[in-house]
Amino acid sequence: MTTTTLAERTVTVDGKPIFFAEAGGGPTVVLLHGGGPGATGLSNYARNIDRLAQRFRLIIPDMPGYGRSGKGVDQSDPFGYLASAIRGLLDELRIPSAHLVGNS
Repeated sequence: MTTTTLAERTVTVDGKPIFFAEAGGGPTVVLLHGGGPGATGLSNYARNIDRLAQRFRLIIPDMPGYGRSGKGVDQSDPFGYLASAIRGLLDELRIPSAHLVGNS
C-alpha cells in the first residue's frame, strides 16, 4: 500500500477514456502494467510508488481495456493500439518525453 498522495484523473484519447494516477516530481516515468484478471497500474506498482515518487514524476495509467480505462482494444493490432494510446496520453499531458517501465 502506498502512502504517497496520488492525483487521479481521466483523459480522453481517440474517443476513449484513459484513467491514470500521478505522483512525485522530477523526470517523468510511466509505469505500464501487464495483463491478467484485475490488472491495473496501481495494483501492479503499489509497492514501488513511494520510493519512485521521491525522485520521479510518476504517471501510472490503467492500460486500455483494464481498470478504470475504456474497454475495447483494436485486436487487429493490439500492441500498436496500446502504444498509440499511451503516446496520446503523454500528448494530452503535454509530456514530450518520458522513461517507460513495464511488467508482465
